Amino acid sequence: MLKGFTMANMDASFETLRQVKIFGVQAIKNSPCFYEWYTVTERTITLTETSYDEESTKYLYKVARTARIPIEYEEPYNWLRVFELLAYLLVELKEQVHIHETLNKEQTSITIVHPEETVRTKLSIGLDDSTKK
Repeated sequence: MLKGFTMANMDASFETLRQVKIFGVQAIKNSPCFYEWYTVTERTITLTETSYDEESTKYLYKVARTARIPIEYEEPYNWLRVFELLAYLLVELKEQVHIHETLNKEQTSITIVHPEETVRTKLSIGLDDSTKK
């Protein structure tokens, strides 16, 4: 998904593109654990981020937050991590709105980006040998 986003913003600043984060959510149901007198099935939710590394042009994939989803009445305290995951995602998405607005302005030349700072130049995509330095 980040690659597609990169290809759609070739004339924007690579430094702005590095701030873009692609989020993923995984819900995992683990196998039941059998204890002496009851069975526990764990369910977790994981929030991941994919972005460009700050020091190179490589992708960076990381787990941002993980929370155990409470399914038993006795474990309401686990909701705190679920809500913290959602709050983190909300804050990050609000920041991403501003980053996407900046990218759109750069891509449409409303904001001027020097040719040597563009995604096209930094990644050398779509350039033939005569234009590379």
